[in-house]
Amino acid sequence: MQKLTKKLIAFLACMMLILSMALAATAADDGDVVRKDGFSSMKGLEISVSTDSDKYKSGEAVEYTMSFKNTNDYDLDKVNVTYKFPEGVNYSKNSTALKEAREIGHIKAGETITKTFTTEGDKHSSMNLGLIIGIVIAVVVIVVLVVVLMMKGKKGKKATASMLTGVLLAGCMSSAFSTPAYAVTNSDFASVGVHDPSIVKDPETGTYYIFGSHLGFAKTDDLMKWKNFTLNISSDYDALFGDVWKNYCITPENSELRSATGSNMWAPDVIWNDTMKKWCMYMSINGNEWHSAIVLLTADKIEGPYEYVDEVIFSGCFGSADASASAESSTIKADKTVEYDGAEAKMTMTVTFSPYSETVSRVDYADIKQVLKLGENDAIPTRYTTDPVTTGTANVNCIDPNVQYDDEGNLWMTYGSWSAGIFQIKLDTKTGLRDYEYEYGEYVKDKVDPYLGYKLAGGYYNSGEAPYLLKADKYYYLFVSLGNLETSGGYNMRIFRSENINGPYVDQKGNSAIYTAYDPTAGIVDLSKDTKTTKYNSVRGIRAMSSVRMYGKSDTHVEAAQGHNSAFVDDDGRIYLVYHTRYSDTGEQFWVRVHQMYVNEDGWLVVSPYEYSGELLTEVGFTPDEIAGTYDFSIQYQNKVFVANSAVDKTNGIYDAIQITLSSDGTISGGATGTWKTTTGSNVEMVIDGITYKGVFVKQANETDRAETLTFTLCGGNQLAWGAKLP
Repeated sequence: MQKLTKKLIAFLACMMLILSMALAATAADDGDVVRKDGFSSMKGLEISVSTDSDKYKSGEAVEYTMSFKNTNDYDLDKVNVTYKFPEGVNYSKNSTALKEAREIGHIKAGETITKTFTTEGDKHSSMNLGLIIGIVIAVVVIVVLVVVLMMKGKKGKKATASMLTGVLLAGCMSSAFSTPAYAVTNSDFASVGVHDPSIVKDPETGTYYIFGSHLGFAKTDDLMKWKNFTLNISSDYDALFGDVWKNYCITPENSELRSATGSNMWAPDVIWNDTMKKWCMYMSINGNEWHSAIVLLTADKIEGPYEYVDEVIFSGCFGSADASASAESSTIKADKTVEYDGAEAKMTMTVTFSPYSETVSRVDYADIKQVLKLGENDAIPTRYTTDPVTTGTANVNCIDPNVQYDDEGNLWMTYGSWSAGIFQIKLDTKTGLRDYEYEYGEYVKDKVDPYLGYKLAGGYYNSGEAPYLLKADKYYYLFVSLGNLETSGGYNMRIFRSENINGPYVDQKGNSAIYTAYDPTAGIVDLSKDTKTTKYNSVRGIRAMSSVRMYGKSDTHVEAAQGHNSAFVDDDGRIYLVYHTRYSDTGEQFWVRVHQMYVNEDGWLVVSPYEYSGELLTEVGFTPDEIAGTYDFSIQYQNKVFVANSAVDKTNGIYDAIQITLSSDGTISGGATGTWKTTTGSNVEMVIDGITYKGVFVKQANETDRAETLTFTLCGGNQLAWGAKLP
């Protein structure tokens, strides 16, 4: 009996806690307004409600009169009222009047608006519904618990423990925004879900950081075990970006700064500015239909707190932004309780409203006139102010920034996406903002724009986004992602290079990264047989990797939609590719992966087949006998798209490796034929089916049993190729 009493006391204490949280939640629904019956005031809007009587008989009509007074020195907009009537009450007597009392709309400074409507209904019980539900739940749970406690033995104890755990969990659950964290761990790896990961290393701590879209951030000490972290941006988002959002980016179709996917913050890139002695974060605040801006935030420490500095560049300068459409909304409430057939009946009104501001011309808000050095009455070129949706023109979208120093210490920002393509502007190292003294020259179509900067890639609505520059050896390498960002959308990374940071960028066959026309059939050999590839898989650019089944990789957990990458050269000279991917069996979840890269003897980047696991490239290389054996072999063809909808669909998009044999005499046989030879160190040259490939041999831990596996990665004929030695 004593044990039973203790259990009951403990349980009742838990229930009191849960009920208190439920009641607190009910009370919080009324907001933080200081209220009295029939009147409420907050942020300059006073509302009152009165009735034509205090007592009513069953079925008798109730006439409500509402008064709305704006005590501010500025107008209020989007004033809307929601009414909660007592149970059984209807408003069929005058629905038009009620509609007018709901949609108040605009109230001028100092203005008072009055609305009246009449309701009729049945007898109403005023007891708070939430309280009723809470009491009912409490009674039910207590009864069930008593029954369980009367059970004998371990079964009863286990049932009691399970119930208490369930109740506590139910009471503690809450809805809150959080950074997605998908974890797949073993002794060596812990992956995270960060969309559009941009990597940077803190030289003081040696910690690697990735910053991604939708408030996703993660860090690691070894590039294998990642963990998420948060920044002040997550909590201060609306305050940091509200102004540029409401004055520039907002559209009726995209009216919320914080979207369902987390935010309208895309693809931040972080770099240490040694002149400013600040960490500089460049971030795109993405609007709808090209109404975007790239902004700068700075911090003394890489994990913040970050402070907003200013906008860097704008796109979609046509039309106006209605600041009132996204102004911070306020909410207030007022009640009116009457006696209805002897019982209390309460009507509650909830009023939302926003400060009103005039529309803002986007082109006036932007800095185009300043950059072009135009006078107040000078005309702005229409290429900046025309709506590409209605005119069919291609307007650049200022998203996906990447900031890099060149060899002379100049700071450049590369940005852009689809539509007009990828561009680059010079930044001021002293401010981190645009260098307003630098001039790009006269406008030359498909080459240079005095406001947008140098054109590096894409254009004419051809697929291409997420630019990223890497300086390794004597070349600047430009990464661009193509395709539709879905598991079966054919998303993939392409590589171009140039000896100059401003370009021109070309692939191994000399194809320019810049398009001069829309090319809907790029990469298609036979439209009648392969209609799904369309423009997503151009033959321009070396494809970094593909969806491959080969030894050491899962047959069912196949990578898809690899892209929006970053890359860097570490202090020890190793080169890394960091990107997000999806998998054939996990839907639209995204995961961060890291692969090591190498520069082959022709100066082209090659990507290792397996994710990075600490491998080192040996300077000694391997003997012919060590190399000899049978390999799974695959080529990263440019014009193939992953469209498999499941792990069992092998008909399109997944490369099933073929088997080739490398003999110690330097010949290649099997699924492909040719020759091979080692050159210096781990470097290798292969001629396969008439195409010369150059790359490296490297031992890696494969991705299935983590066994040490000899692999090779090659580049030739404008495409990459992988091999993995079979055991």
